[in-house]
Amino acid sequence: MQTRLFKSLKLWSFYVDLEESIGSVEATKAVYDKIMELKIANAQTIINYAQFLEENKYFEESFKVGRRSRIFVASESWLSVHYPLAGIRARYRPLQLPGSI
Repeated sequence: MQTRLFKSLKLWSFYVDLEESIGSVEATKAVYDKIMELKIANAQTIINYAQFLEENKYFEESFKVGRRSRIFVASESWLSVHYPLAGIRARYRPLQLPGSI
């Protein structure tokens, strides 16, 4: 029973929401990393983690989360990989030359 509770994504999601609202950025990152370590993350959790990192100006780490997500939920949703990459592309788009894609 204890193992089932420890790997409950519902409980970990509640914990990460609590950390996001009243905890520090480092504590929240630690909870998301633990979810990834336990391999219980779904596409929505990974997208939330990438968004959280972008909101707190951790752009490189957000990109890494997008890259790591292919290992965990590659078959679940294309958003798990492409959403964080789209945010980074949009951020650097003004730096591109006219006519480039």
